Amino acid sequence: MARERFQQTSHPGASPGFPPQPLPAVCPGPPQTLGSACPSVDGIRPTQRDAIASRFLYLIRHAEAAEGGSLSDAGEEQARRTGERLKNLPVTRIHHSPLPRAAQTARLIAGWLPGVPVAESAVVGDYIPADLDPGGLPPSYARLVSSYTTTERNDGAARARAAIEQFAGPPGESPAGESAPGESPAADVHELIVTHNFLIGWFIRHALDAPDWRWIGLNQQNCALTVILYQPGLPPSLVTFNDAAHLPEQLRWTGFPARLRPQYS
Repeated sequence: MARERFQQTSHPGASPGFPPQPLPAVCPGPPQTLGSACPSVDGIRPTQRDAIASRFLYLIRHAEAAEGGSLSDAGEEQARRTGERLKNLPVTRIHHSPLPRAAQTARLIAGWLPGVPVAESAVVGDYIPADLDPGGLPPSYARLVSSYTTTERNDGAARARAAIEQFAGPPGESPAGESAPGESPAADVHELIVTHNFLIGWFIRHALDAPDWRWIGLNQQNCALTVILYQPGLPPSLVTFNDAAHLPEQLRWTGFPARLRPQYS
């Protein structure tokens, strides 16, 4: 059984500039030539060809869980506040891990997004996303990887590849350039995934083209928001990471050990 764990290192904070605004289908004004000025997102300026459609991938770690796997009272409030944060975004679909804490989080968020379909997906479950050689890792990272069996690591790596193929690319194509079923390359896609700590770190590692082990240490607060933007012809853009601006102080930093949480006055 996969085990969700804390990976020691990072101290992320909230990002004030959310939500990001989708690019227009084409640049405004008179006809543009390739390379002429268009609106930018996060400092990336698309060409007319690039600005056809984008995928906004919203990644949320499930809310705080109590003993037994269901959400705690604080976790339910985290999920409700996250739904309220997302209610004005054009989310087209919600995907969630099969585990109860993620499914319950997704249902509470979906209450703020009427009509948006909600689907369980095994590829966004709780697993180790890479089969790494512990020998080449820092000792604490090596202990984490070694706590999983070879079978767990192999299975997790396969599921992580499937998650990247399904979600990590512009609409209408996978990272390999093939069309994805049911997607139109003409319309922006806004998808929400309610998942677990490791997989969000894996999506970030992939977006930044970092080494396979670099997902370790990218830790998420419960119900904090990470957004990755995928545009045709451009590398992925990490729009925001671990954004907990929608949560009051008392609901932030769950998912981190108490000794690493900020002490608010």
